[in-house]
Amino acid sequence: MLKNTELKKTTVTGKFLAVLFCATVLAVSCFLFLYHQRDPAYIFLYEHGLINHDREDWIEEFLDRAGEIVIAPDDAEGLRRVDELFDLRDYYSGIIIYTHDTEMYINAVYPAAMNDSNLIWRLTGSQSVVYQVKLDSLTTIKKTVAFQDQTANVYFFSYHYLSFYPWYLGASLLFSVVIFLAPILWFLHRKVREIKSLKNEILYMAEGNLERPILVKSRDEFGILAEQLDYLRKSLNDTIRGERESREANSDLIRAMSHDLRTPLTILSGYLEIVKLHRGDAAMEEQYLDSCLNKVLEIRELSDRMFEYAMVYETQEDLELEEVPIPTLLDQLQENVNFMELAGFTVDFDVETDLWESTVTFPGNPLALKRVFNNLFSNILKYGEKKQPVKAAFSMENGHWRLALRNHVKQSDKTVESNRIGLKSVEKILALHGGSVYSLQAGEVFSVEVTV
Repeated sequence: MLKNTELKKTTVTGKFLAVLFCATVLAVSCFLFLYHQRDPAYIFLYEHGLINHDREDWIEEFLDRAGEIVIAPDDAEGLRRVDELFDLRDYYSGIIIYTHDTEMYINAVYPAAMNDSNLIWRLTGSQSVVYQVKLDSLTTIKKTVAFQDQTANVYFFSYHYLSFYPWYLGASLLFSVVIFLAPILWFLHRKVREIKSLKNEILYMAEGNLERPILVKSRDEFGILAEQLDYLRKSLNDTIRGERESREANSDLIRAMSHDLRTPLTILSGYLEIVKLHRGDAAMEEQYLDSCLNKVLEIRELSDRMFEYAMVYETQEDLELEEVPIPTLLDQLQENVNFMELAGFTVDFDVETDLWESTVTFPGNPLALKRVFNNLFSNILKYGEKKQPVKAAFSMENGHWRLALRNHVKQSDKTVESNRIGLKSVEKILALHGGSVYSLQAGEVFSVEVTV
């Protein structure tokens, strides 16, 4: 039977979804941050010489050939030669020409990389080419060039950062994927460790090691499994220990009882043989018969003690209950009261008259309840003072019946039996009925109360 546990606060699925959500938010935030840092990263690498565009060669050739070119031609041949001059640029560079004195626009050619068909250009969020031209000191080289027909200012601007972006964005994406996977792998690693830990604990238990506690490390299904496994370990350990103690107690009981029974049986056998052979006169035979009766009572007491021990240490967990009428219960009590009176006790039995004719029933086992009454009144016979009256009261209240007994203890034996095995037997039987027993000895007065 599993131990009742509190409602789990979280589940493995809930934890995993939370980790997955956090990992997604963290990875996306990391990628967006790195994405917006693409230009500072490019500038940092360029300023520290880690990136070099190698534009000097074609710019030098441009300057050498510029003196032969007319930049404001009126014929097709001139336009063709200007186009040949512009074709010297690389894929990521562009050229803009202004007049030297007035900075009036003359001609321009833009980098081939700056077009809508370039995926990297679109990923950078670039707008139209005209609005994206950057004439700054980092990307632009300004030269005053003497063409054949005039002197002009030429701006050689570079968009080589577009060649840097694929690598940078790829590295950013890879790093974001690592950031995404790290908490998920960490979560899975922890759960795998918990599974391995539970496996090891089960193997320890299978080897018979039931003393080491199983620690609960989480509040999800794995934690509940560990908690139930630890409860199972405790139950098995208690069961094995209880069986071991029961076997030892029963073994001690058998040895003690066999020794105790051997002596009165031997004496009883001797007396009976003497009586059978008629070796004495009538007075002696009477005395032998009295001795035989005493030994029979002694043997009966020892057998009753053995039965009580068996009742306490047996592993019975329930009884077959039936509906027992209250008058049947009162009849059993009256039998014990009558026997007490025959034994020389004065019993004050207090019970309401209408209960003798009551139709009320309760679930119980008549034989087991009879054992309860026999044990209680047997204690009074053994340890009660005959000179003092015995008080017995039976009552019903709220569907429960209650029996209260009170007697004085003999002066020669003011303590109840040391092992209290009779009361232990009563307590176990009443527990199987859902009842309870309460006993108290105050001075010479011993009281016991039974409620079912």
